Amino acid sequence: MSCEATSDDSPAGLGKAPPRGVSWPIRIGVGLGSIILGLALGAMVVASGRPAMPRPAVALEPARIDLTDRRFRDGEMLRAEFTLRNASKSPVTVRHLLASCTCSTALPKDHRQPPFDLAPGEEVVCTLVTNLKSRLGKQSFELTVKTESAGTPLPPVTGRVELVVDAGLTPFPASLDAGSADPGQAIPGRIVLGDTLPEGDVTVSSVTVSNPDVMEATWHADDSIVQRSADFTIRGRYAVDLTLRPDGSTPTHREFVDVALSDGREIRVPVVFGARIAYEVTPARVVFSDVRPGDRVERTILVRLRRPDANDLRVVGLPTGFHADVEPFGHAQWRVRLSGEVPDPADAAGLELRLSDGASATPFSVPVAFHLD
Repeated sequence: MSCEATSDDSPAGLGKAPPRGVSWPIRIGVGLGSIILGLALGAMVVASGRPAMPRPAVALEPARIDLTDRRFRDGEMLRAEFTLRNASKSPVTVRHLLASCTCSTALPKDHRQPPFDLAPGEEVVCTLVTNLKSRLGKQSFELTVKTESAGTPLPPVTGRVELVVDAGLTPFPASLDAGSADPGQAIPGRIVLGDTLPEGDVTVSSVTVSNPDVMEATWHADDSIVQRSADFTIRGRYAVDLTLRPDGSTPTHREFVDVALSDGREIRVPVVFGARIAYEVTPARVVFSDVRPGDRVERTILVRLRRPDANDLRVVGLPTGFHADVEPFGHAQWRVRLSGEVPDPADAAGLELRLSDGASATPFSVPVAFHLD
């Protein structure tokens, strides 16, 4: 038997030679990788035996407040309370209390102002206050708390409150601009009292106007839709029909309609309407200053008529003891010379010169006042 000699090319001390075709550098790299992997696995085993350091955290409770089972009225103030708790074993700094809406404010109940610290386990009650004016239908408001620990920001926490706001009996429009008409001419107007709850138990007790001489009002049931959105529908329950008659005594009447409700509340609706300017008086008010009862006084005013069909000016009312002379003064203009004797103080209040333009059924007035010496 013949034997073929083999040679051992492995370096001394490294054992058996690698398979043919595998170079020494590759073999050395594999060995080093195995060593590194073993060290990493050993570190993981050691680390797994150590307790993990808890990350500081805060909790805001409850996370959601559901108030949709009751009805808030337009204009009410909402107050919702959340408890903020440091749920960790490290101090926490409260940096910001943020409300989701500019109509809301959020502050700790103990009146601390951010930034402030919370010790481990410490709690503070935070109040979210919201003005519900003109926020009808389904509403949602949030309180967000931003904190940090040792200068490192922590995840923010948020609490939410959900509710429904009803209009109650609300006037539409909230104020009425009825426009202008000739003196004595009727201007119609309407105010609808609507509600998101047509079955509401609040009713109208009475309707009054601020100036019965130029306003009339009647009211009755109504079911028209005055406003609709995805969240709510406001349907009329009552309508107030107005008849407005400017008397020409002022270019603009600024009056009110007052609606008394069965729950004791009162709704006031401003009403603006005017007379088309039919005249211009200079000065608009006749004043006699530093006079005594019995003194003879005289004052001239200029009246300009603006109505195209006005072609005359007549005096239809005078203070007692006074006389007025009227003379034309240019196109559609007259001078009125008022003269007379200063009355006693008891008779000097509320006096006026009343004039008619020959076209309007309603005379216009020029106040006459005395500043006694």
